[in-house]
Amino acid sequence: SYSNPYIVKDQNIFLSTTFSYSQVKNKSAFAKYLYGGDFDYKVSEGVIELGKRVNIYQKVYFDADYSVIESPAYFCRITASGTRIDHLLSLGAGYQLDTRDLRQFPRSGLFLDASYIFKGFNIDNINYKIFSFDVRKYLLLTEDLSVKARFKTRMTFGDLIPYYDFSFLGYEDRVRGYFYTETEGNDSYLTSIEFNYPLIKDFEVIINFIPILPK
Repeated sequence: SYSNPYIVKDQNIFLSTTFSYSQVKNKSAFAKYLYGGDFDYKVSEGVIELGKRVNIYQKVYFDADYSVIESPAYFCRITASGTRIDHLLSLGAGYQLDTRDLRQFPRSGLFLDASYIFKGFNIDNINYKIFSFDVRKYLLLTEDLSVKARFKTRMTFGDLIPYYDFSFLGYEDRVRGYFYTETEGNDSYLTSIEFNYPLIKDFEVIINFIPILPK
């Protein structure tokens, strides 16, 4: 992988590229039932992302992705092409707004990310689309108490969505109280409201006795 956040300085253009080969465990219970057990996909992938930082809070980006996805056997929707191997071309665009005060543990601000991806372009008879939208609002109610509200959705559009591109809950996105519960479908919706109160407040640790560390 290679990433350059400032490849064209006059226009605030950034670039990232990734080339990978991996074995990806199947996440779909439907695919597991058809296959008769757990299995892995072999995935070769190349991704190029080109974007522009509009200002300190906003950016727009465009993605091009070409993947070769191989399953150990063919069943309908385990792949989308009618064979064991899908050759999948994807083109997408997105927008991101991020005014959070601290990315790891935000207490105020807004995060919004929206993207739309076209997949397949009728290569190997694959043609579908994915829309993703994620918005999170953080408010500081008192000096210590903050609240976060979130809504996220991922929707697929097309005649045949392969199981490996279903929308999942229980992996990257989990429902509080159901951490190990896995669900899947064409579309997913997730919403939550959380309150945050620090039991241990922020404090500084000064380390100046190790020679290699700057003071």
